[in-house]
Amino acid sequence: MDLYSIILVDDEEEVRKSIIKKIEWQAAGFRVVGDAENGEDAMEKIEILEPDVVLTDIRMPYMDGLALAEKVRQRYPSMKVVIFSGYDDFEYAQRAIKLNVTEYILKPVNVEELTSILKRIKANLDQEIEEKRNLSRLRENYRKSLPIIREQFFNDLVHKNLPEELVEQKLREYGVPVMGARKWIIVAIDVEKGEVRETLSLHNEEELIPISVMQIVREKLEGYCRFSLFQSVSEAEMVVIVALDDDNSTTGLIDVLGDICKETKRILEVPVTMGIGKSFRELSGFREAYQSSIDALAIKP
Repeated sequence: MDLYSIILVDDEEEVRKSIIKKIEWQAAGFRVVGDAENGEDAMEKIEILEPDVVLTDIRMPYMDGLALAEKVRQRYPSMKVVIFSGYDDFEYAQRAIKLNVTEYILKPVNVEELTSILKRIKANLDQEIEEKRNLSRLRENYRKSLPIIREQFFNDLVHKNLPEELVEQKLREYGVPVMGARKWIIVAIDVEKGEVRETLSLHNEEELIPISVMQIVREKLEGYCRFSLFQSVSEAEMVVIVALDDDNSTTGLIDVLGDICKETKRILEVPVTMGIGKSFRELSGFREAYQSSIDALAIKP
């Protein structure tokens, strides 16, 4: 079992030794990694040891327990701070609460009470770590699912009237490299599998043909413009969102697309048809532009 680390801070050495000796730290889920005689000494050790918990007296020279708690909160927000004091003073307790101190207990330190507090802190730390691990899993699952989520968004983008604010937000969130273009063009691509020759070995695994075509499309467009390519759930086989900037043009794009058609025919022996939609300058124009690209393919949705 992994033990949580703790530092004990008190200006009286005998008190520190007594507490360290009396508590069954391992049974409570902790190990003492250091001790200090005041807040300044404690901060130096905290920076080096980075304990999970700081157990500190409130009255100490140079830097008292409340000042120490405040510095710990500023630099290490997740670190737990337990303050004990020989002064049953309501003002101290109030300040401790404002500093979000984990526990505030009175001297002399009762072994049973402190052990109970330590076990409670351990349970809280266990829960926090489990929640963080769950968040890590969620982030990892999101990362793995991102290609699928992006594909769904692209299909919604060309089939639904999405608000411009949402379109911009999702393009940025998914890292789609088409923002800030002078204008956009949608290109719908259809792979005519029925006309391929049987001599090409790739045709024995027909589902690989679109993947090969997509690879050629990517290679050719990468040297010319910013774009994003996705598989369509209906009508065309695949769709390209092209961002045209000041250094490229519709005419140049048509030349590149023509080269792609020739390349797929020559290398893959696969004829492809491309429908070039109307250009648009507003993020609300994706659906209409996509429809015009489908019309150019002579495929009716």
